[in-house]
Amino acid sequence: MINSPSTIWRDWDIMFRRLPPLPVAARLLSNIMLLAWGPIVLGAFLLAPPARGEMLVVPYSNEGRHTVVRMIGIPSVRIISRGPIAGSLVVSGDRRAIRQIISGGEAFLFAVPSQGCSGITTA
Repeated sequence: MINSPSTIWRDWDIMFRRLPPLPVAARLLSNIMLLAWGPIVLGAFLLAPPARGEMLVVPYSNEGRHTVVRMIGIPSVRIISRGPIAGSLVVSGDRRAIRQIISGGEAFLFAVPSQGCSGITTA
């Protein structure tokens, strides 16, 4: 037996019933949260260090400064220049090796723009 068109539309409405609208305050809060997460996620992608190449190591404590100084003698890490922040360094190397050196050392690792923090252009 074939259902009549009115029965099909009624069933469709029941299956895909819309939820009641949110209160104005909840809608405003959800819109603000969506607008706030966009720049945060974009910034995370832009600042994520590459697997290999130039990176900025920024210490955030005295122990982190000691960790950055210890990087000077490591052959797998090449120091390019001082960074724009006090105590920071622009280094080149493998991200895993650098993270292993700074793990627990209280330092952040960031991507460096193609021109670099020191004004030295890279190919």
